[in-house]
Amino acid sequence: MHPSTTTDSSAALTPMLRQHAAVKARYPGHIVFFRMGDFYEMFGEDAVVGAQILGITLTKRPHGKDGKIPLAGVPYHQAERYLAKLVEAGQRVVVCEQMEDPKQAKGLVQRDVVEIITPGTVLNPAALDETRTPAVAALVGPDANGRFALAWAEPTNGRFAVGSLDPDALADLLSTQIPNEIIVAENADTRLIALAEGGQSALTKWPTWRFEMSEAGRVLKSHFGVHDLDGLGLTTGEPASLDISAAGALLSYLKETKRAPLSHISAIIPLLARDTISLDPQSAIHLDVIGLPHSDRPTLAKVLDHCHTPMGRRLLRERLTRPLVDRTAIEHRLDQVQCLIEDRSRLAKLRESLKGVFDVERFVGRLGAERIGPRDLIALRDTLTRWPQVVAVTIKTPLASTDDVSAGALRAIRDRLQDGISDDAPLGFKEGGIFKRGFSQELDLLHDGAAEARAWIAGLQARLREETGISTLKVGYNKVFNYYIEVSRAQAEKAPDNWIRKQTLVNGERYITGELKEKEEIVLRADERAAALEEQLFIRLRQEITVSIVLLSKLAQTLARIDVVCSLAQAALAHGYTRPRLSDDRTLDIRGGRHPVLETINPAGGFVPNDTIFSDDQGWLQLLTGPNMAGKSTYLRQVGLIVLMAQAGSFVPADMATIGVCDRIFTRVGADDDLAHNRSTFMVEMAETARILQGATPKSLILFDEVGRGTSTYDGVAIAWALAEHLAANPDRCPRTLFATHYHELTALADRLAAIHNHHLAVKEKDGRVVFLFRVKEGACDDSFGIHVAKMAGVPPSVVSRATEILRALEDGAFDPLKGRGTLKPRAKSDAQQVNLFSDSQVQAMDELSLLQTETMTPMEALNKLDELTRRLRGD
Repeated sequence: MHPSTTTDSSAALTPMLRQHAAVKARYPGHIVFFRMGDFYEMFGEDAVVGAQILGITLTKRPHGKDGKIPLAGVPYHQAERYLAKLVEAGQRVVVCEQMEDPKQAKGLVQRDVVEIITPGTVLNPAALDETRTPAVAALVGPDANGRFALAWAEPTNGRFAVGSLDPDALADLLSTQIPNEIIVAENADTRLIALAEGGQSALTKWPTWRFEMSEAGRVLKSHFGVHDLDGLGLTTGEPASLDISAAGALLSYLKETKRAPLSHISAIIPLLARDTISLDPQSAIHLDVIGLPHSDRPTLAKVLDHCHTPMGRRLLRERLTRPLVDRTAIEHRLDQVQCLIEDRSRLAKLRESLKGVFDVERFVGRLGAERIGPRDLIALRDTLTRWPQVVAVTIKTPLASTDDVSAGALRAIRDRLQDGISDDAPLGFKEGGIFKRGFSQELDLLHDGAAEARAWIAGLQARLREETGISTLKVGYNKVFNYYIEVSRAQAEKAPDNWIRKQTLVNGERYITGELKEKEEIVLRADERAAALEEQLFIRLRQEITVSIVLLSKLAQTLARIDVVCSLAQAALAHGYTRPRLSDDRTLDIRGGRHPVLETINPAGGFVPNDTIFSDDQGWLQLLTGPNMAGKSTYLRQVGLIVLMAQAGSFVPADMATIGVCDRIFTRVGADDDLAHNRSTFMVEMAETARILQGATPKSLILFDEVGRGTSTYDGVAIAWALAEHLAANPDRCPRTLFATHYHELTALADRLAAIHNHHLAVKEKDGRVVFLFRVKEGACDDSFGIHVAKMAGVPPSVVSRATEILRALEDGAFDPLKGRGTLKPRAKSDAQQVNLFSDSQVQAMDELSLLQTETMTPMEALNKLDELTRRLRGD
């Protein structure tokens, strides 16, 4: 049992363990990192769990009358690495530090909590993926209108946002952006709990009083230094009162966990950015925009990543997963890329200047939380030294912005760091050795006094040998006795009477003198005073830099933006991309389009380009048929990636591209079981399809890949048929849709609806083999070639042969499923058609389905009608 969980044995614990138990009682469910000298120790169950996660030795030691308890520890100078592992494993950690020097402590060393590390508030660089920004959110609601308030914070960069959303918008946001941690009140509404638990975020319950208007408002006013909340864009009326509750509770949570001023959180911004598209993580992964953590799978982000800085990589990822919808803003980004493509010398100079630039964005986060060290300041100094070079290269170009930090704005900080910080400064600021000579006269005097005393001690051995004639005399030092004079036993009788015997050894004697003790005191006291003074000077310097935290934040944003532009220009040159033309209508005309990821894997010239044209003549919903392995999924992803790249501000892999800006990019290109929420593959597929139908507009782009495949053939065809009809009922309102399917029956829709056109991936048969051409052509494919693909995949010849027999029997209507046999006959070439799956009654049911006016039906009426029709389609 953990010592802090005992109910009646606290008196049996040692004073140190009682101190630990008090901390543990305040933070149940957290692992306590308890500083003891040069180690952070874990006790009891914390030690058992921590040792298993960290792979360190678990021991047991006696502590008081409770006997032996589990113990595990890590060296303090390696704590960041071990803390990173604990957080990655989903643990919450309380860091409990020694608040006084053990040498000066009277009795038990005072300790207190200095930081609480949770999944959403981690600042430790070792625990952070440099391409992702951790976030923590607070949820409040619902109000009388059923709306919720969401506050959102990114502690590593200071972004703090708040806004109100309806349940659907909230669920959509939480599924697309996914905070690492969600904070709710202890008495939160069950609907709110369900929303918070419905995703992948860690859930934390925070005291209800933290969410009360009075307390939340007080926290916000105190932090932002305002007398009322109007200046922050918050008012006390509905629905802003919920916003205040969420924002204040979240800010109090951050202050409690970081135990710091958080000065980098300097403003509240609107939660919903209306100028971007949020690409949900599943779509981003299915489109190969980003990959799963620790995956080596090639992705668009990797293809385009030529960044020199971690903050550039994060911004590139953000732009790819949140492309713009404002044409003017997109054109400006494209102008920046074109500027560098047309001036490669400028591109080379910028890329050279960005080498060695460190992560200023995360430095700002640690600075606001007072978590920086001397080496952070060395890295900042080097980056500030490079900044004027960057300004000189970007000035009077599209890369410059009126919001950019000027070349001289941070010169004072740079000069202060250049003059003050030693190049070999330590990691921590309590160890001394941080500052150069000349930074502090008081510090220099302490060092000079210590240096003089050390010089006197260094010459003492030679002087004493000469004075006493003791040739074996040595002056030494250890941590127990400090400085001493050692004489061999054979010559000990020559020791002067005024020497003070300190220690007797087997082979000699050790002495001290009054003068040696005096010099020793000068050295030791000077070192202690110098270390304490350096700590004070460092804290003072940190405060000076914190005054410019807003400027440093802007600098980080500018460096990241320039790094991304350089990266996109470099990628465009490397892969032969072209600048897309943008329009405000529904135009989508891509000539010679290529898949940006797959073309980098295939040998040079091995990828087959294809055109994509959406228009009244070519159709707004294009049904795409063809056998497996012919390239349907690749083609869908290719079109989606080209549009996404263009709206992110990148050149695109095509000979020419004219793109009407999309308001959303929807994908239904793959699904897995959601076992955590008891949802099958088909349920996941239908939920995503429903979300698409609710959010799509004529300016959206939709990519459907095999919708309906997760259920029976009849159900699947019926759903796919009705879905296509719903989208294409009005050509002027039809979203640009690529609809890949194996249900060849759907191709008949092209004869009924003007917005639907058939396209297929071309193949040819040669010597009984299928040859994939990877060319998209107009018209429907008249054969799925499934058996040919099975043969290519290595299915045994006997199975392939039997499948051929069964297929021919099915086509001739002569297959008896009970006997598994049928009358077989050779088929003519003209008979190679898709099997007709539908009876007359089923066709009638499908016609009824296509005529349903769902917009005039209640949800229950629609569900009942759908159930009736699907049962008729199944023949029930």
